[in-house]
Amino acid sequence: MPFGATIAHAILISINELRSLRTRPFAFQNPYCTHCSTDITNEERYLLLALRSVRLGNKSQASTNALLLCENEDTSAFLESLERLSIITGDIDDPTYS
Repeated sequence: MPFGATIAHAILISINELRSLRTRPFAFQNPYCTHCSTDITNEERYLLLALRSVRLGNKSQASTNALLLCENEDTSAFLESLERLSIITGDIDDPTYS
């Protein structure tokens, strides 16, 4: 099992790829808000669904969620970074985006 720092680094790479593609800020719920901490934003949903789809090998669904998240920009580097994260965590073995 990889060390936490390796996983954190892979997450940082994914987030940086995402930041480079979006023109608007990434909206997220405040986890300390007692009224809104049980809900997630559309951006949070798209990110989690893209990661889940990569892990499940559903390339079409991963691409759709990545496009929504990345505001119709080229998502290939972002999807590759999610794939690398999934490989590091042991969720997938065979790369499909690289």
